[in-house]
Amino acid sequence: MITQATILSTKKLLPAVKNDLQQHHFNVIDESFISFKNIVNFEKSSCINVADEVIVFTSVNAVKAYIENVQHFFIAPTYKRVYCLSGQTLIAAKQLSNITIEGVAENALALARLITADKNIEAVTFFCGDHRRDDLQHHLQQNNVLVNEVVLYESILTPLSINEPIDGLLFFSPSAIDSYLLKNTIAAVTACFCIGDTTAQHLQQKIARQAIVAAQPSQEAIATCVYQFYNKKIA
Repeated sequence: MITQATILSTKKLLPAVKNDLQQHHFNVIDESFISFKNIVNFEKSSCINVADEVIVFTSVNAVKAYIENVQHFFIAPTYKRVYCLSGQTLIAAKQLSNITIEGVAENALALARLITADKNIEAVTFFCGDHRRDDLQHHLQQNNVLVNEVVLYESILTPLSINEPIDGLLFFSPSAIDSYLLKNTIAAVTACFCIGDTTAQHLQQKIARQAIVAAQPSQEAIATCVYQFYNKKIA
């Protein structure tokens, strides 16, 4: 495949992923349209200490912030049953001590359904960021599961103006879409690729655009979508 399509990632890509895209003859621009600030303080560490037996993560950043609080305040959490998203969130969650991974799903709503399938779960502690969506909480509350939400990090939009034509856009979160649209528009001919259904739904709500959704919530999977899309386009 020979193409000079320009792909903009709204998140810094892993070196191997970026290199592979370039080896496939794509022009790649990767910029961070969001930054993250962990909230590390006594209040949050206390929440970790008294968390329910079942804890939930829907982002790798929440797991990292949890770990930072545990390490900073020398916490020894009691045994926890973990429900989390797949991909990088699962990889990070496996680093936690004294836990069992009870359930893994590709999006928040599917994860909530796994939790409510266990009729013994009456309450969960949901560790998240300040820009989280309501899908998980809404489903759990509708099914009489108490959700104790603990915000462990802040998402800070860092929009940039992009002054060159973009053929393909990679979005890894709803917040990245919001950040990008603060200073840019998306041309009708630009293909949009999203890490998961939640991000794709947000794009649809914002600008009524359909996106190509990765089969797994990973950079490698979204890159595969790019290869497949452009292979079909030039076939």
